[in-house]
Amino acid sequence: MTNLKQLLQQPLFHFVATGAALFTAWSWIGDRVLLDPSEQIVVSEAHVVQLADIWRQKWQRAPSERELQGLVDAYIREEVYYREALAMGLDEDDVIIRRHLQQKLELLTGGLSQSVTPSEQELQTFLRDNADDYRLEPRATFLQLYISLDQHGDTAHGEAERLLRELQADGDPREQTHRGDPFPLPPGLRDAEERKVASTFGPEFAASVMHLPPGSWQGPIASGYGLHLVYVEARVDGRLPELDEVRPSVARDLLLEKRNQMKENLYQRLRDRYVIRADYPTNFATDSTRPSDEADDG
Repeated sequence: MTNLKQLLQQPLFHFVATGAALFTAWSWIGDRVLLDPSEQIVVSEAHVVQLADIWRQKWQRAPSERELQGLVDAYIREEVYYREALAMGLDEDDVIIRRHLQQKLELLTGGLSQSVTPSEQELQTFLRDNADDYRLEPRATFLQLYISLDQHGDTAHGEAERLLRELQADGDPREQTHRGDPFPLPPGLRDAEERKVASTFGPEFAASVMHLPPGSWQGPIASGYGLHLVYVEARVDGRLPELDEVRPSVARDLLLEKRNQMKENLYQRLRDRYVIRADYPTNFATDSTRPSDEADDG
């Protein structure tokens, strides 16, 4: 036993043991590098150029030789850790990684749709099928005079009708905007869409104004503030625009629909490659009944 302890304490023994361990480790690592081409890391010339281009875009100059070497070394370090992490299964059961990979795959699919140029017929059909999304709102240019319910009380309607008769008998309506009661909002709006009128005077007032005949004082029309007499100078009915009027919006929305459809088609094709089974707990409490067997593909 004493001889064994003395042997273990000898520097020569430690040197030989360390060398044997290094030799064994190098044999294993060397076999991986030399015998398995899939574990070779090759930084191609094109990739080096790409790294340099990314640097140039960020710093507005070409990298120096030392900086370029640093970019390549950083990529190699990243690739080594990435491969070893995959080999160790560190990507498994990681929600963030799973979702990131899903997003990257969906992004690639979406990129394919951007290379598709919709035909004129496709744009026309999409505009027709989604007419409500592009319909131009009615617009109006009008003046208004205000009659305060607080000031006139029960006589407000009578005061409005009296003032209306006077206005209809007078001349230029723009010279009459001083009449009526003081009002904090503008005396009118110019070429305003119905939603703009609604946001200023209320939706019921806006709907009424968009149906008034131009060229005469009309009313009284109620709003949340009180009563108004309204002179419509010009009115444009709502309509479905021509394609050229909304082409950029229609093309953008059509491509978005195509991208979503391509993503869904890809998912369905990939999903069909798997036998899927979802085992739901029989006593699991939900807001509705147990999911139907349609979810159990296998």
